[in-house]
Amino acid sequence: MKIDTKNVNHWWLLIKQALFAAVAAAVRAISHKPKKPIVILYGHQFAGNLKSLYIEWQQHHRQDLDLYFLTLDPEQFVSLKAEGIQTLACHRWKDMRTLAISSIMVTDHGLHAMFPLIHITDMKFIDVWHGIPFKGFVPEDFKLQHRYDEIWVPSERVKKLYSTRFGFASKKLRSLGYARTDKLFRKEISELGFREQFGLLPEQKIVLYAPTWRQKAHEPPPTPFGLTNDDFIMHLGKICAVHDALLVLRCHLNTLVKYDNQGGVLCVPQKLYPDTEDILLATDILVCDWSSISFDFAILQRPTLFLDFPPPFHNGLSLGQEYRFGEIIKDIDDLTNAITSYLIDPKIYEKKYSHKQDATVKELYAKESIGRASRLQVERLIKLARIEKPNDIN
Repeated sequence: MKIDTKNVNHWWLLIKQALFAAVAAAVRAISHKPKKPIVILYGHQFAGNLKSLYIEWQQHHRQDLDLYFLTLDPEQFVSLKAEGIQTLACHRWKDMRTLAISSIMVTDHGLHAMFPLIHITDMKFIDVWHGIPFKGFVPEDFKLQHRYDEIWVPSERVKKLYSTRFGFASKKLRSLGYARTDKLFRKEISELGFREQFGLLPEQKIVLYAPTWRQKAHEPPPTPFGLTNDDFIMHLGKICAVHDALLVLRCHLNTLVKYDNQGGVLCVPQKLYPDTEDILLATDILVCDWSSISFDFAILQRPTLFLDFPPPFHNGLSLGQEYRFGEIIKDIDDLTNAITSYLIDPKIYEKKYSHKQDATVKELYAKESIGRASRLQVERLIKLARIEKPNDIN
């Protein structure tokens, strides 16, 4: 759930979250933790790294931990409960009191109004974040996470980035992979995957357009080549239509989407369909700019087109433009030619860029975590939950 500062209901939810978290913290001293440790997952959505951790726990480690997903969003709470997910709601005291007996909280963004828990409780906090960034972060962006017990990153390269640019103490950083990428490395398509849910045939070619955002929800996503957003999408849709391909539009959670599904374009907002990995597994060609989704898609070794315009981030880049491993698209003609060429024969792209793409994947994802990051991370949770201080074990 993204907070709308103009929405009174959102403020009320935050007030209740803060109040219930404070009460839970106050009663921790007189509460007895259960023999089976409790771990809380907290994020905007039940997706990505958090969902992958939950599934790993559900399938293989229920005897070791009790694990819950905590949400600020009342609608998401109802939906997840209906799916059978162990879910807690921030607006319900009978759920929030679980914080009084929990051992660990894992987040992929932050804590909203629960941040005092870091200062006033002995609960351990772990960050798994939500993407390998092109976006330029600075230490001030991670003031909260600097106080966490551990930060889990996908590789030694990213670990170095967190230490030298983001200001994290090296002892808090652990290279344990990105849990959400396990299914990409294993090419593990869900039984009811993206194609099945939207009624798409197995042979349907898919071009995914996933633009980044300007860090403010009221601003439109950046568009290239002097075109409006609608004009660019319309042109991209026409290119796809010539080759009987479907254009899928995937915008960031922070982007306001006002584009209807029409004219051979399928709009799949992150808020309504959070499972990005299923979309990537179905995608033949990715068109993006500076979006971190490219580093997930790189795993699949499929054509990736980077639109050539300046990064829209206030603090520049964390990973430089040399990490744009695919084809750089300088104008509409480039875009037309590339999509046409790679839809007809993806091996043309492979011959040009597979070496660079493969090198990027090897650098950004630790070899020992490939396809097994979820398992490594849940095993780490089990160890941490059984000790008083994280530094007591390696």
